[in-house]
Amino acid sequence: MPEHGGAAPRSDPRRARGNHHRRLTGSALPEVPGAARIAEAADEAPNQPAEIVPTLEQSRAASEAESIVQRATVAGRWTDEDSHRLDDQLRRMAPEDAENLRKEVIAALNRGELEIAFSGRPAF
Repeated sequence: MPEHGGAAPRSDPRRARGNHHRRLTGSALPEVPGAARIAEAADEAPNQPAEIVPTLEQSRAASEAESIVQRATVAGRWTDEDSHRLDDQLRRMAPEDAENLRKEVIAALNRGELEIAFSGRPAF
C-alpha cells in the first residue's frame, strides 16, 4: 500500500503495450464473416480480366449492324449503301464485337455468299 501522500506504484507502460499486442494477435483476432470464401474465390480466378459489358448504344449499333448483314445475305448482294451503313454502325459498336462482325462479312464475301454489287473497295 502506498504511504500517505506518496504516489501509487505505476506499471511499466512498455509491458502494458506488450500485453495488449499479445491479446490482438494469433487466434484472438476476430473472424471476418466470409473471409474464407473471398480468399478461395481469389485463388480460383487469379488475373482473369473483368467481363466488358457493351453500353446500350453499342448494343443497339450491333443489332442494327447484324440486321444490315442479314438483309444483304438474304438478298445475296453487298451494296455500296450496305458497306457505308455497316461502317457507321461498326464505329458505334464495342471494338471486339465490331471486329468479329467485320470478319464475318469479309468471310461471306470471300466464300461468294455475298456478291459485291459495286465497284471499288468496301467502306469498312
